Amino acid sequence: VEQRDLDVKKYEMKKNRAAWLNNIGANFNLNEANIKSSNTNANLFFPRYNLSMNLPLGYFFTKSRDVQISKANIELKKAEMDVKVYEIRQAIKLQYQAYRANMYLLALHEAILQDELVIWKKTEAKFAKNEVTLETLSSASKSYQAELVKKINLLKDLNTSKYMLESLLGMTLEEALAKINPPAAVTPSTNQ
Repeated sequence: VEQRDLDVKKYEMKKNRAAWLNNIGANFNLNEANIKSSNTNANLFFPRYNLSMNLPLGYFFTKSRDVQISKANIELKKAEMDVKVYEIRQAIKLQYQAYRANMYLLALHEAILQDELVIWKKTEAKFAKNEVTLETLSSASKSYQAELVKKINLLKDLNTSKYMLESLLGMTLEEALAKINPPAAVTPSTNQ
């Protein structure tokens, strides 16, 4: 969209540069005597061709300013595009950092979840042997379930940050990473 707006500004500048030609016109005096010149006694209107030019005095002061305004509009649009590109890059970097942080948090939480699962399983085994009370088993189960809920929330945050990043990129994250880090080309073996 911004590029199209810049193109419009360039077209306006070209139009302003050529607008001085609007004040030049050509008039032709054609009548029957001019078309059929066989009758020499006919009344001819001279000159046959009229060239006219209308150049208002204000034109000398305004035309160059119109072109300068058009050039300034182009430069302004380029600067606006540069700012938008910078802002989008910054947003992508921030969103990528959020995505990476969510990935690390999920990986760290996976260890905590595994610890809680082991504790719950051991408590369950001890409860089967009547070594712990029902309250202890319930507490271990609740702790494991709470960590499971945290994992689900971390997964949701990870996916949300990934989707936001992909919307900024305009492609999937996998495609973007493939463009940044293309797969190594397979070289043919010389040993046969």
